[in-house]
Amino acid sequence: MLKSWSYLIVIAAIFALSSHAVDAEPAGDIIGAVRHDGLMTGAPVPVNGFGDGILSCPTCPRLYDNSTICTVSLQAVTLGGKPPNPMQPRDWLVTTGGNITGFDLLVLNGASIPQSLEMKFYTGTNSEALGTNIAEAFFRTLGAPAISTIPAWDDPVSGRPGMIRVGVDYAAKTYTLTGLHEDPFSGEIVETPLNGGGEFLGESVGRLPFALPTGEVGVEVRLGGENSICNNGDPKGGPILAGGGSGTEDGLHMIGIYEEGFPFANCSSFEYSEVCDDGGWSPCHTVPCDEDADCEAAFGAGALCGGNNCDGSVNPNVCEDLASTPCTGGDVCNLDRAFFGIALTLYAGTGEDADGNNQIDTADVIPAPAAGSGDIVSVTGFVGDNGTPCSCSSPACACTTLTLFDHDADNDVDLLDWSDFERCFGREGDPTCALHDQNQDGAVDLDDYIEFAGCFTFDISDLNYVPVDCSIQIAPPANQLRDVDIYEVAGVSAGDVVAVLLEGTKSSTEGPRWDPYLRVFDGAGNQIPIKDGVGGESDDFERSSFDAYTTVAVPVG
Repeated sequence: MLKSWSYLIVIAAIFALSSHAVDAEPAGDIIGAVRHDGLMTGAPVPVNGFGDGILSCPTCPRLYDNSTICTVSLQAVTLGGKPPNPMQPRDWLVTTGGNITGFDLLVLNGASIPQSLEMKFYTGTNSEALGTNIAEAFFRTLGAPAISTIPAWDDPVSGRPGMIRVGVDYAAKTYTLTGLHEDPFSGEIVETPLNGGGEFLGESVGRLPFALPTGEVGVEVRLGGENSICNNGDPKGGPILAGGGSGTEDGLHMIGIYEEGFPFANCSSFEYSEVCDDGGWSPCHTVPCDEDADCEAAFGAGALCGGNNCDGSVNPNVCEDLASTPCTGGDVCNLDRAFFGIALTLYAGTGEDADGNNQIDTADVIPAPAAGSGDIVSVTGFVGDNGTPCSCSSPACACTTLTLFDHDADNDVDLLDWSDFERCFGREGDPTCALHDQNQDGAVDLDDYIEFAGCFTFDISDLNYVPVDCSIQIAPPANQLRDVDIYEVAGVSAGDVVAVLLEGTKSSTEGPRWDPYLRVFDGAGNQIPIKDGVGGESDDFERSSFDAYTTVAVPVG
């Protein structure tokens, strides 16, 4: 078989909800641990660091990698993320963009309780701007099906809070929690399973693969089990810090730390040093403006001139977005500053498009076996997991309108509505709070609060008051019956015989629901007849068998 690329495209039009394969420092009491700049000090780091040994997939392609631990002991940003006054760090980095096939996030939890985890991504985040939330790019442990929260775990050698790797593989739909420590005799990295070796990730909101844009990106991580530093808390869990990443690892935005006067203010100025010891640091600053274009230059398209000061008062000459003043350090491994960046590795692939449907130009490649070997090459995917989404920009999409925040339906957003928003803040999955969930991620949180502030009616007695349109369009769920997965077969030549078997019985949960079928096309988009000459449809083993099989000869050209 010649080692050449062909344009033979295998399309598996999927009618099943299952997986398928196509053959082809010393020990110490945590209570006495040193806190510096809002950090928790954890177990000692090996002299030679951890290296790739801490990654779940050292050989996988990476879109972004910040897993080099530069400190003598583990340090984590432990601000306390429990609602209703959560605080969390937001890092900024630079990527070439791409589809995220999985990630490893390093955290520690020295608290006595397990903690929920939420990770969100933003576009346009840098040292001066918080960026804009990417609605579909986030992960959380809360939701359905239930998956394990982050347990308390100590390094068995030092007895101090240890490194926990949160690993997600979107292709295999697995979620693993692993404790990592160095064997004092061999120097090898020892893995301790913390959730039974892995759990089924599921396909609910916050558990789906996503894409990141090219350029500046922000990532925010919150452990939601402890009260914040400025809310009578003494948190001991959070994301571990690392240096040496491919982005700008020189600081963090501290989110949820508002000046006095803001509705959710929970820190006073003399407490800021508990969060960051940079001189003169404060939680936010405003961007002045004369017109919308000034704000768009700072925050991106759609940003408006006219917003709030850091104390919550109205100011028509500042942008509606509040930019955080980051707590910054020096070089990535300068131990004078611990704020490097969140320890995170993002795995990337050329798989499915961000909209959930494979396209030919992003088709997964099935490599050819050695010439003349006739070997079977297998790849694993999931059927029915990427149904055709519906866009509200299309007239054919039956979207519904949801008016946000107006709880009493009196066409304004006032203190009565604020009372209900306050009730819902921090809740997840509560249908009575849907009108406060502006990004429809299933949780009422700080992102929703920022939007609420923009809709809030400060003075309806003003004769020049014009109501703000705070409504959104909600699309119906994706149609899983229209999932189409495309694979490109590489290295085949005219006359080669290609046999494709699609097995629809590999679900790790409940098995298939519908019968899949196969079709094979050439590079020009023409369907290739199956080898026995009976049409070009899939040669099923039998109807409702949940398997599909076809054999084709590669045509000339």
